[in-house]
Amino acid sequence: MKLLYALLITTLMSLAALPGVQADSQPCNCQCQCEASPATSPGGSVLAIPKPPPPVVVEASNDELDLQTLGTADATVEVSYPEIADGHTAGLYWTSPAGQYRAPVQTVSGGAKKLTFKIPNATVVNDLGQSPEITASVGVANEKLVISEPRTITIISGAPPGEYPAAALPDFTDNLVDVGVLTGDLNVRVAYDSLAAGQQVKVLWRGPVTYDTPLQSPEDDTPLGFTIPRDVVIASLGKPVTLSYEVTLDGQVFQPSDSLTLNVVLRTLKEVPVIPSAVDGKVDLKALLFKPLIITYSYTGITPGHTAGIRWAGNPAYDTPHPAIGTTPRPLEFTIPYDKVRLERDKTVLVSASVGTGDNHLTISPEVSVEVVDTRPGGEEVAADLNARYNDTRKTCDSDLPSYYCNGVTIRGTLNGGYDPWDPSPTQLTKGSMSFSYLRKDARVTQLFRPSGYILLSQDNAIAQGKAYDYLCSYPHDGWTDLVGRPGLGCGLQPKANQPLIDLLTQNPELANLLKNDNALVERLKNDQSPAGLLTSDSRLAELLRAAPTLGALLSDNERMVEHWRVAPYADDLSTCAGQNAATMATWNSYSSKLTHPSQQCSLSAQDATQFDTSLQAREFALPVIKSTWNEVLVKVWPAGIPNRLPMEGFFYTSAPGLAEAKAYQQKYVTRTGGMWLPVIKLDMTKLAGNPFSYSTADQAVQP
Repeated sequence: MKLLYALLITTLMSLAALPGVQADSQPCNCQCQCEASPATSPGGSVLAIPKPPPPVVVEASNDELDLQTLGTADATVEVSYPEIADGHTAGLYWTSPAGQYRAPVQTVSGGAKKLTFKIPNATVVNDLGQSPEITASVGVANEKLVISEPRTITIISGAPPGEYPAAALPDFTDNLVDVGVLTGDLNVRVAYDSLAAGQQVKVLWRGPVTYDTPLQSPEDDTPLGFTIPRDVVIASLGKPVTLSYEVTLDGQVFQPSDSLTLNVVLRTLKEVPVIPSAVDGKVDLKALLFKPLIITYSYTGITPGHTAGIRWAGNPAYDTPHPAIGTTPRPLEFTIPYDKVRLERDKTVLVSASVGTGDNHLTISPEVSVEVVDTRPGGEEVAADLNARYNDTRKTCDSDLPSYYCNGVTIRGTLNGGYDPWDPSPTQLTKGSMSFSYLRKDARVTQLFRPSGYILLSQDNAIAQGKAYDYLCSYPHDGWTDLVGRPGLGCGLQPKANQPLIDLLTQNPELANLLKNDNALVERLKNDQSPAGLLTSDSRLAELLRAAPTLGALLSDNERMVEHWRVAPYADDLSTCAGQNAATMATWNSYSSKLTHPSQQCSLSAQDATQFDTSLQAREFALPVIKSTWNEVLVKVWPAGIPNRLPMEGFFYTSAPGLAEAKAYQQKYVTRTGGMWLPVIKLDMTKLAGNPFSYSTADQAVQP
């Protein structure tokens, strides 16, 4: 049994001596709750040690360290504990109101039974009148650090008091001056036994800034009161200061008093962070426009070299970086990312500031609360707005502006491909415009080109959000402006040069419709790329293409002309019907009766409210040769890659396949914009006589 016990003890001692523990490298506030006594490994075996006893300050007697005895030497602190063994690591923390000193970590070796640490003399002197707490941390193998019992000592100066004892600070204790609560100048009280009339006294402030008070002449033995300017005190923040006074009588040499060592610190912040965009304590996501939330902060004693940051106590909390403060700006400016703010919608968040002055102490400001609201319309509100605009058939808006400013729904059908649906296609970039349809109850749009796409804001709302867009012109029926390009960004008259292409499409309507639905095929034909792969997989398409051998050349010629037209000067109003005497209902009907293809339509003005309304009413009397289930409104092309700046209101679908595509658009939009959200809206083409737009939570790929 004795042999077994000895073997067990040897094994435990060997485990305790295992290497691998690194120096304690994290700050300690000496309030650690992680130690155990004894600590156990994850497997339950006892590997760590019990809590070590307090460190010993060699020069301290009865836990008092006398600076007169210490002199200019460093203080010596010894750490020892029964289980000490080679390979253990130990660190030492000296913590006082003036700051914290962390001694370099040591590793036990050579069978040592104690470790000796040195505390710099300047650190000890700086704590005169204070009671620092000393703790050790011990690391054993890979176990958690074990924190020792603390030892608290008092730093004193045992020099006998001189004739003139040190001055006193009536408003502060422990020789600490907290500039955070210093509302005015610092009061200093001077009293000594021989105080009498005829003497002259002044107080001396010696630190980063030197200041001597004016002389005072006492009238009797009543203690004298002096003040140190607040600016002088603040300028000494973070630095030790010596306070004393001098006394003279009848012009004799000044006699110095005992000195008082002060620590000027920042332990209190009265100022709260300021959120400039908050109104009545509320931050509106709509007002942020997807930009970061700006928070400003300044405080008493702000000094270059301090560090400062803001805590946004959301779920999860977000802490801004704590950079060193420079000379500008004032106040400091911090930003909370929009996606962090958005997470707290309909919640109240507490915001605070933290400041570090270089003494290993972080001071926290009072909290300010802010409510995050969102006055942007939700999905239900968007659907209601769309239905209201759809049913609003006013011919003009305020100031006789065209109806798209305040009513109707401008909408574009797209495909879900390897691109962003709101970006213009190569054809539209070349043309200089994008094709939309304009839905309104009296516009008689009964079907759209695609079963999914996106919806634009009314122009009034787009202007209010800084996202106005340019309506160029309107065609009562599909104008084929992508497939058969024309001048004036798509609004010009068809040139005679396009007639061979129009004739070919007129003679081959099946092929024409296939081309309108297959941009990739059109691009291949334009670029003289062989459609051989398609011909082998689609016999009907192969038959149609073989019957139109000049199609590729005609499409290519048309594209070259469009590129030339796009850079040519053009007027503010690009519409052409007025020039053809076809800008009223009567004249349009007469004009359109002579057309042989939809691409031959003239364009009605999008700047003139009456002409724009004519483009809607003209759909009632269309001849079969030009009639389509949708109209075409051209909007000036915008750059690719700017979804957060576009006047989009939502994504729509008209069928089950369209829903899947609309969800994909929504997901892309959230990803591309860093969290912005637009609703997926159902457009029910069977309810065009009432309210065709509706919102459902189940339709959303991403919830708001």
